Amino acid sequence: STTHEVLKSTQNQLVQSEKLASVGQLAAGVAHEINNPVGFISSNMEILEQYIADYAKVLKMMDQLKGSVAGGNLEEAKSIVEEINKLKEEINLDYIISDTTKLLQHNRDGIKRIQKIVMDLRAFAREDTGEIEHVKIEDVIEGVLNIVHSEVKYKAKLEKNYGDTPVIECSPQRLGQVFLNLIINALHAIERSGTITIKTYKQ
Repeated sequence: STTHEVLKSTQNQLVQSEKLASVGQLAAGVAHEINNPVGFISSNMEILEQYIADYAKVLKMMDQLKGSVAGGNLEEAKSIVEEINKLKEEINLDYIISDTTKLLQHNRDGIKRIQKIVMDLRAFAREDTGEIEHVKIEDVIEGVLNIVHSEVKYKAKLEKNYGDTPVIECSPQRLGQVFLNLIINALHAIERSGTITIKTYKQ
């Protein structure tokens, strides 16, 4: 019984070591995948900072306009309105308003992409307890593909043909390691470029 437990523990350690080695092998690609959205989020933030500064100029002038109107100085108010209209054209305020929404959505998409990669990495790399879970096999595959995305996209076209498969009882981590190994082996077998096809079905 003791020997069995020692062997079981050793096997789990080997499985964990293999998983961490796989993550290490893919680290550069994963870093690149995270760096892409981080890059455009950083660039978008610089643009948004400028937009905010331009907004602030308009708001400051609006405050001046309110003060002039409240004080009954209509000539000054008229002059400020002209300055506001001139500034709106200078900074292209209509474009800023529409582009701000797009930039924020772009940033949200980038953050979601980073979160997904990190979640899949954490799920894959956590210590294997051997617990059986009820999962969709396609979800396990998608988690692995998210980790190897950078490796695949430069070398192979990925074709996915998922069927209507039922939830299965399995160890998602161990299955994930199998799928990861198969995909990496497929990539190594491709000399220049090729196609990796993944099909799931119920028989």
